[in-house]
Order: sequence, then C-alpha cells, then structure tokens
Amino acid sequence: MNEENLTNDYADLSDEIEQDELLDDGEVGENEVVQAPIIKVQVSGDKLSALLNVFIFEDGQTVSCEDMIAALNENGIVYGLQEERIRAYCNMQNYDAPLLAAEGLSSQRGNDAEIIHYFECNRELKPKERADGTIDFHDMDSVQNVDKDQVLSYKILPTEGTEGSDIYGVKISALPGKDRSFVLGENVYVSEDGLYVHAAIDGYVEIKNDRITVRNMFTVQGDVDASVGNLDVNGSLLIRGDVREGFRIKAKGDIAIRGMVEGAMIECNGSVSIGEGINGMNRGKIYCNGDIHSRFIENTTVICDGDVHSEALLNSNISAGGSIILKSQRSSIRGGSYYAGVTVYAGDIGTSKNLPTLIAIASPEAENAAISDREDDRTAAIRTKKKDLRQLEKDIQNAEKTLQQLFRAEDMPDKKVLIRTLLVKKNQMNDSARLIKDQITALENTDDKEKRELSDFKVIVLGTIYPGTKIFIVTYNYEVKQAHQYTKFYVQDGYIEPSVLTPADKL
Repeated sequence: MNEENLTNDYADLSDEIEQDELLDDGEVGENEVVQAPIIKVQVSGDKLSALLNVFIFEDGQTVSCEDMIAALNENGIVYGLQEERIRAYCNMQNYDAPLLAAEGLSSQRGNDAEIIHYFECNRELKPKERADGTIDFHDMDSVQNVDKDQVLSYKILPTEGTEGSDIYGVKISALPGKDRSFVLGENVYVSEDGLYVHAAIDGYVEIKNDRITVRNMFTVQGDVDASVGNLDVNGSLLIRGDVREGFRIKAKGDIAIRGMVEGAMIECNGSVSIGEGINGMNRGKIYCNGDIHSRFIENTTVICDGDVHSEALLNSNISAGGSIILKSQRSSIRGGSYYAGVTVYAGDIGTSKNLPTLIAIASPEAENAAISDREDDRTAAIRTKKKDLRQLEKDIQNAEKTLQQLFRAEDMPDKKVLIRTLLVKKNQMNDSARLIKDQITALENTDDKEKRELSDFKVIVLGTIYPGTKIFIVTYNYEVKQAHQYTKFYVQDGYIEPSVLTPADKL
C-alpha cells in the first residue's frame, strides 16, 4: 500500500477519532481537561510504509518530532524512519494531511543471465556503400565466416539480487536472476568455465531458434546474382544454380557449381567442379589449389595447382600444376594457351582452319633448377616466419591478460564494446599465427620433387592435332605443319618427336 492509498483512508480514521476520542459538542468548562493531541499510525499491507495522522483539539496544540518517532517505535516501527521529513512536518504545524513517516526497502530481483553473440543474429542482406557514396550491388556480405576455436558467444552470469527490509526491520529476501543455457548446434563447443561458445571447425556461423551452429558447407539454393552477392566462405561452397556475370565466389574448401558460370571470378583452396561449364567472356578467372572439373572452359583464365579435367577448352589461358586431361576422343582444345606440369591429354588439338593454339609442358631440368634456387630461400623464410610467430604469440598472451581484466572489471563504461573489439583482434592474431604455422610446416616438409625422365613429359592426342598448333616441352619446341592423328609428342635425342600411341599411353 503506498502513500496515496493510506491518505485515502484518512477520512475514515477521522470519523473514528470523532466518535471515540473527541469531547461532546459544546464549550469546554473551566474545570474540564482539554484532550491531548492524538497520533495514529497507519501501516500499509506490504509493511513497507507507515503514515502518521495527527488530531488536535484546541488551537495552538502541537506535537514534537520526538512524540511522532515515539509513536512509531511504540508500534514496532524501527526501519526507514524519515526523521527530516517528520521534523519539517512538526515545524510547519499543518496537521490536516497525513505524513509518510517510514519507508521500508523493497528487495531487488537479480539480473537474469544474458548471452552476447559476437556475430549478427538477424542479418539483413543489403548492398554495401563504397567510399565514394556509390552502391556495390555485388557485395552483400552474405556469409559470416569463423575460424576454428574462435569465440562465438559469451554468457554474463545471473546476479543474486539485493535484500530488502520492511519498516519493522524484518529482512526481505531477494529472488536470484534466472540462469540461461547456450543452445548448441553442430561444430561448436563450450569452454571449461561454461561462459564461452567456440567454433570447432573453420566455417560459417548461423543461429536459428537460439541454436548456434557452425557449418563447413555453405549452400546457395539458386543462382549467385544480385540477390546473393559475392561469396567468401570459410569452408566449402555448393551452388545449385548458376554464377552470373561479374560476381565473385571464394572458398577455403571446395566449390561445386551445378549450373553454368558466366564471366565470374572463382577462387578456392580446394577443387572446383562446374556441372555445365564456364564461359569467362574474356573476364572470368579461376584460381584453385586443387583440381578443376568443368564440362567446358571458354574464354577464361585458369590457374590451378592440380589437374584440369574437361571435355572442351576454347580460347582460354590455362595453367595447371599437374596435367590437362580431356579423356574423350571427341574432346578438343581449340585456340588459346595451355601450360601443364606433366601431360596434356586430349582428343583434338587446334582446328582445320589453323587456329593458333599453344601447348606447353614443364621440364624436369627446369623444375629441379627452381627447387635448387628455392632451397636457400626456404631456410631464410623459415627463420623469418618463426620470428614473426614468436612475436604474435606474445601479443596474443597480452590480449588474453587484458581480456581477463576487462571481465573482472565492474561499472566500466562500454565494457561490452571493449571486450568485443579485443576478442576480434585476438581472433585475427590467432588466425595469423595458424597461417604462419602452416607455412612453416609446408616449408619444412618440402622435398625435392621426384625426378622424372624427360620422356615422361608429353602431349597425347587421341584424335587429330592440326597445323597452327605449337608445342613446347622444356626449351624444346615443335610447330605442327601437318595434321597428325593418334599421336604422342615427347622429347627424344634433343628434339620433340611425334610417335604413334601405344596402349600404355592411354589413361
């Protein structure tokens, strides 16, 4: 019951006083004693407030602050006495209204646990604004990439609450805040203290119905176009439709495209598979560390560490660390430049109209010379990278110490923002450290390639190779002057010689 409710009962209390305490109507006699002021105490139902009502019976009658406090104490009220308010009330001597003379302290329920996500939960795809104010409709920032062991979410623990007291001095216990648990999906884990959720793999993070999940395969159900934008995925990428002209897709894993690629940029650390083929429109490019499988490749630049597998290569510039392989006898390479590390294997090469076509094969001598030149550079590179790694590890330790201080700090302005900024910086340093470790391992494990005989580097033609085609193997070259069928080209006795295929030459 608050002060307003207690005041509303004042009229009832006045009637009671008139009936029980006041003198009868008429003047006071000479020998009659004037009634002393009466102080009534009224307590709210929740015992958190008390009103004092003062009734006087003769002009000039007063009550003292001590009298009012005594009345409170006589009723057992000892907590929350408003002495300054009581004293001011007595000094004013205006007893028409009741006085709120004591107030208890309500208990305060504890704060519930709170979960903070270090990623966007309800992400709205929208084009980015460039520095010059124009809009980039290709960059929608569709994917939220995360690295293995990266912090995704943090829980602020519930608090116990604050104890209260009623006006009789009886303690009022507080309800603690409610706890809240992480809802975990695939490829995430919780830290030992139960306060953090980490990514268990490299991939992208998503949240549905509060469930935190990291996936290593990002799937686009339709086309990569203005509704999706460019893609940069920390895992693998599956596109069930086409990749439209002018867009760029990138993945740390493999990329599989069920449809067609038109004038787009593709980059990945794994392999690339394109179901319907790619027409680069003289602007499309593919860079990958694995193999490439595409039904056809036309007007496209391709650089890959593995093999290129296709049915038709048309007017493209292709460089493969392994081999370029077109197994079908009806397959063809027509126009463009094609560089392979070991073998070019195709049906037809060139055209009957002498379309210029270049085929080049690496040599064992050139590879071995390059490896020898790289050996001393490799030792220096390992030393430099180890130095960089030691400095990064020190910076990461310092960041962790700062984070622990921030978590323990109380009443710090912008605490959450500082924590989030430092976590992002720490994750970036961890990512850099892992990259340097991988580079050191790769350098330390690099061995000389298995030495090959020069005859192992060859061009195999299952159909016809036409004039207008030039073949390079190491420093040797051969210009096709007349059509050859079912032929193998390799270096023998210092020259590139055409030879009839044998069953052993077939893949």
